[in-house]
Amino acid sequence: MTTTLTLIATYDIRLVALSIVIALFGSYIALDLAGQIASAQGWAKKLWLIGGTVCLGMSIWAMHFIAMLAYQLPIPAVYDLTIVFISMAIAITGAGAGLFIVTNKQPLQRLSLLAGALFVGLGIVGLHLTAMASMRVAAVPVYSPQLMMLAATTAVACSGSALWLEFHPWTLQAIASSIRKIGSTYLLAAAIVGMHYIAMIAVNFQPDTQITAQ
Repeated sequence: MTTTLTLIATYDIRLVALSIVIALFGSYIALDLAGQIASAQGWAKKLWLIGGTVCLGMSIWAMHFIAMLAYQLPIPAVYDLTIVFISMAIAITGAGAGLFIVTNKQPLQRLSLLAGALFVGLGIVGLHLTAMASMRVAAVPVYSPQLMMLAATTAVACSGSALWLEFHPWTLQAIASSIRKIGSTYLLAAAIVGMHYIAMIAVNFQPDTQITAQ
């Protein structure tokens, strides 16, 4: 008869709140910067895109690691800095590709919206999985495939909804600018925060007997 021990993690609610604030703030600034692209010309267009890309990618990255500081296991955890910076590059790349696609040609088409949502959403997912792989802890992560699928779906669906609300020609005409900005900000933040915390519910850390026995 064998038993599986799962480590019980706790959360620092103050850091959880801070991670949400960072996701909201970064989403707002990134969408605001990207919203300037349509009316810009030449180098200004590229600079607005770079600004939105870096802001969104860094906010996804910062949200994750502040949330991981809030996630407190009963054993020490350290991080491989090389993989940490790779995860940052993944977040920035996904954000940049998604924003470029939805702002490159107007009016926004359905296929462009879908591609933008996939790039941003999968950038969030890729950042999360890579950043989790950077953890060095005497435990083995065990994931629930169903919850991980839900986390990935949340990232893509909420990202797509945010991009649609902010950039689709129908919403530009039918919805007031302030409402679009608030709504798209909360939806994009929900993609970032929702993906992370659903994925953390999906994972259980079990002690690595090979390590603990040494």
